[in-house]
Amino acid sequence: MQSTIDKFETTKDFVRLWRHEMHKVVYDRLMTAEDRNIFEEEIIPEALKKDFSESAEFAMMNPIL
Repeated sequence: MQSTIDKFETTKDFVRLWRHEMHKVVYDRLMTAEDRNIFEEEIIPEALKKDFSESAEFAMMNPIL
């Protein structure tokens, strides 16, 4: 991920970018709809709530980017 502070000034914007990158790196490689659903509905929200609770709601907005 190549981001710079001039493009992502707030934590919320950066966390949203992180979610987007996780989709490109992990989600796009998952083979089944069940795995994709678990990733999107459980794994990502739990990680956001645990590590970025103040940005979680904003980061989970759709479309991603």
